[in-house]
Amino acid sequence: MPTGVITGFVRDSTGAPVVSADVLARDLQSGFTYGSISDEFGRYWFNALPPGEYEISASRIGLAPSTWPSVTLLVGRTITVDFTLRVSPVRVEPIEVQAVRPLLDFTQPDVAFNLTREQIDRLPNESRRFIDLALLGPGSVASSETADPVATTSVGALNSYNLGVWLDGGNMIGAELNDYLGAAPLLAVQEFEVLTTSYSVEFGQAASGIINAVTRRGTNTLQAEGFFLGRNRDLNALGVFESEKPDYNRRHWGVAVGGPLRRDRTHYFFSFEREVEDFFSTVETGGAFPELEGTFRTPWESNVLFGRLDDRLSDGHEVMVRYAGNLTKGRASVGTCEEIFGQPAAENWGVDLDNSVHSLLAMHRWKVSAAAVNEARVHFLRQSLQRTPVGEGPSMIYPTMCAGQNFAEWDIRNTRLELKDNLTLTTSGTTGSHRIKLGGLAAWVQSVDESRWWMNGGFFFSEDSASLPGVYRAAYDPGLQLDEDNVQLALYAEDAWSPARNVTVTLGLRYDVEVNGTNQGFRSPMADSLPFVSGDKRSTDLNNVAPRIGFAVDPRNDGRTVVRGGFGVFYNQHLLLFPGIESTGTRWAVVPDPGVTDPDSIAVNPDTIPPSFSVLGDELSTPYTLQLSLGLEQVILGNVVISLDGILVDGRNIPIKRNLSEWGVQQILNRGEARTSMLMVRARKEFVDGRFDLQYTYADREATNDVWLDFTPQVDWENESFSGEMGPASWDQLHRFVGLVDARLPFDFVVGLALLYASARPYNAVTGTDDNGDGIRFNDRRPGEGRNARRSTDFSRIDLGVTKWVTLGRTQLGVALNIYNLFNRTNYDAKSVVGLLGSPVFGQALAAHPKRQVEIGLRFRF
Repeated sequence: MPTGVITGFVRDSTGAPVVSADVLARDLQSGFTYGSISDEFGRYWFNALPPGEYEISASRIGLAPSTWPSVTLLVGRTITVDFTLRVSPVRVEPIEVQAVRPLLDFTQPDVAFNLTREQIDRLPNESRRFIDLALLGPGSVASSETADPVATTSVGALNSYNLGVWLDGGNMIGAELNDYLGAAPLLAVQEFEVLTTSYSVEFGQAASGIINAVTRRGTNTLQAEGFFLGRNRDLNALGVFESEKPDYNRRHWGVAVGGPLRRDRTHYFFSFEREVEDFFSTVETGGAFPELEGTFRTPWESNVLFGRLDDRLSDGHEVMVRYAGNLTKGRASVGTCEEIFGQPAAENWGVDLDNSVHSLLAMHRWKVSAAAVNEARVHFLRQSLQRTPVGEGPSMIYPTMCAGQNFAEWDIRNTRLELKDNLTLTTSGTTGSHRIKLGGLAAWVQSVDESRWWMNGGFFFSEDSASLPGVYRAAYDPGLQLDEDNVQLALYAEDAWSPARNVTVTLGLRYDVEVNGTNQGFRSPMADSLPFVSGDKRSTDLNNVAPRIGFAVDPRNDGRTVVRGGFGVFYNQHLLLFPGIESTGTRWAVVPDPGVTDPDSIAVNPDTIPPSFSVLGDELSTPYTLQLSLGLEQVILGNVVISLDGILVDGRNIPIKRNLSEWGVQQILNRGEARTSMLMVRARKEFVDGRFDLQYTYADREATNDVWLDFTPQVDWENESFSGEMGPASWDQLHRFVGLVDARLPFDFVVGLALLYASARPYNAVTGTDDNGDGIRFNDRRPGEGRNARRSTDFSRIDLGVTKWVTLGRTQLGVALNIYNLFNRTNYDAKSVVGLLGSPVFGQALAAHPKRQVEIGLRFRF
């Protein structure tokens, strides 16, 4: 998965296969050398190679050796390198093949987007968070459904909770919410891959797109690099809601060093990045609450660490150990009340976040034989996240403002311990060649969540000018006390069969099972009182069989055209949040027309309030998608590569939540659905000193709910069909264009340009009243109003990075200039669009992404 494959044929000058030729692949950076021998058909294989630059050579006694001096292997890709060995009985001198490296991978059915280390270094990246690199690929969008201050990313059809993220083959997804937990410094990322759809059975527990990244390793040469980048108020443009520039300041610096402990054998690599940002958020209410408006400090601090050690124990054994850590602190939820209607949020609504992530991975690569390679990985992942409200007193919820203490606080710990093993076998015969992959996974995951909601109470006002609230809501229990663990098991097998040199058919089968993903064996305490809650113990979902088939055909057999496609089933992992909330009961007080805004003056006897429960549906089957794709990739005049891919996705068993106030119960069912159709057009070309990449994506994404815990309105407990909720997904963007250019110019200038345009996202228009009597005021719509039926404004941005390098001996010094949102466009934040009907600012966005930001700094490397 974090590796690639090099294969090809060795022939003599007559075209006959050369049997038992020695083929060597030497990593030009680390010096690691890998050997293979051509079989009776002249075919050789290098399986599970780390991505990088390789020198490939072939030789046999009596024939002149031949060498490809530089071949680039990308993560997840298969490249074909053929040799012709000339008969030379007298003089045997090597022949260096001067040929353009293959532009296409005509063995893979996947729809993939790759960024090399050079592109990562050149292209401007405003956040320097490696997950945000995915936004440069086709079929990716920035998710808008969470209150996380770091933008999460959706790839493909579904939201970010269906995304798979692998770093060096280790799963970086937490089990409680299926959310991405952490990353490595951008300096430590060697290569980055986005798979809009992939038919490899190695990828599991993810029902939508895949992010697959590989970290850097040391080389035979001592190398170091670093940077310091700074921004401040004088370099930034005035924001659309700012009356004057805030005292903004950001310092971001990092260093990386790598080298040999033993040449060609043992290498190290370390990196560290630190970001300190004095950020400010503007609160704008359209004049409804002028006393709460203003620009307020929301600081952010991040420390990202990385260390890696690689050792070549022998020609057949290679080990790697690496650590990635992410320590962040910051303030969020100021300016936009994402937790309620998306209206503005006062300064005292903010929360402080303290997050730490630690990832430790060890890998062993064993060349079992000339035709077999085994990879084993052990990965430990741990996250600790605390969210603490900064305000005091009760929450005050107005149609156009959230103020007072934020109603939610939590202390979350996610742990994952995973063992994964892959065995790759290659063979050739009269029916063609086969690359067979056999593997399995065993993981123990745990989630501990101590969350509290509405502990100081909350008042809801029907109008901004109302002096008294219409509803008071408070909790009288500690809240969620989740302590759940689960064991995940998977087995998979795959055969990449090439019946002819220009045809590859991938046949795969994966099986997943989770021993406690749905509270197996738990009997709900509501089973005796609610007719729709079964008293039977829930059984394990055992039918998660995922067949996958893909194909790639070079119809002209010239390496310039690929027709590709496939069909597959992709299961997600269960959320441990669900069994946790099913086991916890909370007493909620809902008092209409309390007549006061002082919680101490409201007489509520908690003992008279029956506890509310969340119950899971009896079936609670694993969420999954059916994915179908068909595409064409063609090399045209000037070696420009153009591609056209169509993708259809049908999502099923998506968790959906509804409130049943008549019974004091919240029910979670696997009745949600999603449908997506995508068309992606891409043109790319590589030059000697640069490249361009142009992408257009048309996507029509529909879903019955935007997040796992959406409350579904306008249904009662006897109706378990949610088809009427099908509407545009909140992360849907019908049209999206990305343009990337990077190049080295005369006088040692290096430039990178990223252009992005995206059409408007949808938003939901709600009444703000409990029209259907389910006790929830956040989601009821007017009769005839579809879910997410409105659209906000579009988004466009151009980022430019320029570095001027000066060489002093072995050292290079660079002066860097990065300009984000070059033309200073106002891009309104789709999350801040007020969807509350009757609000004086209904349909308006009350927050915006930053205007133009200018960043200057220094870089060095040697």
